[in-house]
Order: sequence, then structure tokens, then C-alpha cells
Amino acid sequence: MFFLAIFSPEDKAMHVDPQKKFDVRNIERNIKEGVITEEEYRKFLEELPDASHKIYRGEDEKREDR
Repeated sequence: MFFLAIFSPEDKAMHVDPQKKFDVRNIERNIKEGVITEEEYRKFLEELPDASHKIYRGEDEKREDR
């Protein structure tokens, strides 16, 4: 049994999980579909914590071994 869902342009706002609204895999589509604005995305990026201390640099380990 198959079901076909037909959406009108007024139904464009489908359910979006708030935790995934800014997911990098969905961001372009969410902006294009009006789920979020580019300004909201910029603000989200600015508020991300600095995680640069978590970067793995294999070259640094090699230098420390010498």
C-alpha cells in the first residue's frame, strides 16, 4: 500500500526539529525554504563556543617526540 502526500505552497513549512534547524546538512535548504533567515544563521554561528583547543594536529605530536 502506498500513500502519496500532496502539499500546496501554503504547506511549505514542514516540521523541523529545533535541534536540527541549524544542522550543516540542512542549512541551505532551511534558508531557501524560509525555515530560518541568513541573519538567524549568522547569529547562531557567532554564538557557537570556541572549540579550537579540541583540534587534533598530528604534526604537533611529531614535534613533541623529538
